[in-house]
Amino acid sequence: MRTVLGLRLDLESGALSQYAGWNFNSLALIDGALYAASDQGLFRAGGEDDDGAPIEASIGLPAADFGHGGRKSLRNVDLEGRAFLGMRLSVRADDGECRERSAGEFGGDGEGVNLSRGRVRIPVGRDGQGTFFALSLANEEGGDFRVTAIEAAFLALDRR
Repeated sequence: MRTVLGLRLDLESGALSQYAGWNFNSLALIDGALYAASDQGLFRAGGEDDDGAPIEASIGLPAADFGHGGRKSLRNVDLEGRAFLGMRLSVRADDGECRERSAGEFGGDGEGVNLSRGRVRIPVGRDGQGTFFALSLANEEGGDFRVTAIEAAFLALDRR
């Protein structure tokens, strides 16, 4: 069986969505609902799960230097939006160091984290250093999340 990568571009916002592992030959948006077709039939995308399995979702941002080209230590990441347990933040520095934090580590209580009332600061640690950092968020347990802002704070390292 072949694996297909589907891409969707929202023409109003410019947002690009990627659908990996969906073995469909076409997608259509009809009256706000997403439909997919394959040799096995027509399917409507949506709902709380994928035939009983959690729906995996992630946001992956490309590596960035945050406007400072020198070496730095990423101290924390601030998030705005809404997230539930099962969400994981991953930070990868160009030195190979990778840090991961779960929603429970920054305020989750089993009912989720409501970020809409302000920012939640996720400490990353002091030992991950580099020039570029890549950030990603994933909902490991299928929990819903919406992110409206991501901000990273770093400490520029001296060149002594």
